[in-house]
Amino acid sequence: MIDAFWQAGWYAELIQDGQLLRRGEGEIQTVAVSSEISSESNDEKSENSRLPVDTVIRRYTEVFAEDRSCSLKVPASWQIFEDLNKGSVIQAGNIQENQFLVVLCQSLRELQMAPSIAEYCDAQLKQCASKVASGLVVMPPTPLEQGCFPGYFGEIAAQVDSVPVHYLVACIKNGGQIFTLFLWCEAEDYAARKTDFEQIVASFSADTGLIPDASARVKSCGAAVQSVAEIS
Repeated sequence: MIDAFWQAGWYAELIQDGQLLRRGEGEIQTVAVSSEISSESNDEKSENSRLPVDTVIRRYTEVFAEDRSCSLKVPASWQIFEDLNKGSVIQAGNIQENQFLVVLCQSLRELQMAPSIAEYCDAQLKQCASKVASGLVVMPPTPLEQGCFPGYFGEIAAQVDSVPVHYLVACIKNGGQIFTLFLWCEAEDYAARKTDFEQIVASFSADTGLIPDASARVKSCGAAVQSVAEIS
């Protein structure tokens, strides 16, 4: 099952109206990774047990792309993968709870056409839905309301080895690049995981050194993202 969930990540070509927009670098390769995942300390468990039932302190860890082109915050219980997707810039997840994240990056100069971020997200959702069993776009491209960068997100329902799976797909623009975040888990867990997934997307940050005035904008909204990340 773990291998099947890993293989539910993305490497596929992105095509719109018969035009090739993106070509992945190759097949996903799965490898054995350690199942040891950092857990809450006794103090943290005690602290959470004293909170109201609907209030839990969530701790996040910031992870970076190898080239430092982008970063985001993931739950502290997640771990980093190295061979989940050869074309990704960030890949992480929790193999005990079947939650996974893959981040892909594409330069707009590679595209044969110049789609808006909404059109790109729409093409990505439709293409990905066509690559999986029983794939269906259940939420069309919707503007992101949180975070420091313009983007759109949508959702896909599918099956992996006959197990219902739910994806959140977010496309975020940073200058001449588009980053696509794929987050997925079992469909029956999605409602409980959606808050974490949305927070991961909202925490996304990218190198703005080549974009005039962008650094100031990211700095101003970064504090708000940080405050939400500490307590959800």
